[in-house]
Amino acid sequence: MNFLFIAKNNKQKETPSDVFLTYQELAEFLKISKRHASNLVRLGKIRKFKLGNSTRFLRSEIIHDLKKG
Repeated sequence: MNFLFIAKNNKQKETPSDVFLTYQELAEFLKISKRHASNLVRLGKIRKFKLGNSTRFLRSEIIHDLKKG
């Protein structure tokens, strides 16, 4: 199940990049293995967010993190 990040500003509409992903969805989005995705997170290449006991990744942040190197 994806969690949507909803901005407080009512002029800004949610976009596909404003979606939280699980580790599995992260791997599928990047077309890599789940293990490789885990390594990228461990190395600090991709930022993670904790939602309760779950770890999630914001799609727009994934793109931003990978572009900056």
